[in-house]
This record gives sequence, structure tokens and C-alpha cells, in this order.
Amino acid sequence: MVAAVDSVPDRAVLLARRLRRECRHTFEPLFAAGRAINQVSGFEYNVARDNQGMLLREEAQRLLDRAVQLRPSDAAAWFEYGIALKKRGGLQIDAFRAIRKALALADEVPDSTLPPLLAGIHFQRARYLQDW
Repeated sequence: MVAAVDSVPDRAVLLARRLRRECRHTFEPLFAAGRAINQVSGFEYNVARDNQGMLLREEAQRLLDRAVQLRPSDAAAWFEYGIALKKRGGLQIDAFRAIRKALALADEVPDSTLPPLLAGIHFQRARYLQDW
């Protein structure tokens, strides 16, 4: 999925839509694809790629939205969802709520999230506190 997102964004959007249709009840592929798209899509795109970037960010948000519905106690899913919302722009209150929920889940229910992903959340928290 990452290779498709990086090299052919239009194809990645089609793959994400198909995945939402065919795997809408399975957390792992929805989360993995949403996370891959979210990590590759940036906050800003140049004018030539802006439409593709917007489509990628929308698909990442949709995949991750479904992932948090399927597994509401997974801190990594909430964290990626919050970042996806933040990348979409606009009103940021929902993005901050999702990220706060991820941080709370990381502390309260650490067993619900894979250790490498949990470590990534704690790393991002430390980076934030360091800048503060």
C-alpha cells in the first residue's frame, strides 16, 4: 500500500475505497492501510498535487474512522485518526480530542495496543513535551 500511495496516489485512493468496502468489519487491514496513507500524505502539497493530497487525506481519515469504531480501545488507531484529522485542516477540536483519547488509552489500557505502536505514541508525546 505504501508503494502505491507514494508512486500512484490515484491507485491508492481506489485501493482504499475497495478495502473499505470489502474489509469493513476487519480492523487490521483498515488500520494498516489508513496508517500507511496517513504517514505518506503530508500536511501540505504543491498546487499540482493538491487534489490528490486531499483525496489521500480523506481516504486515510475514512479508513481510520472505521478502525476506531471497530476497536475503540486501541490507542494507536485513535492517534493516527487524530493526525489524519489534523492533516485535513479546518476546525482542529476533533483532532485534538482524538489525540487526547489516544494518550489516555496509552496510559490506561496499554495492553490494547501493540508495543511498537504504543512506543511510537509515547515518543511523540515526549517530543511534544520537549518543545513545550
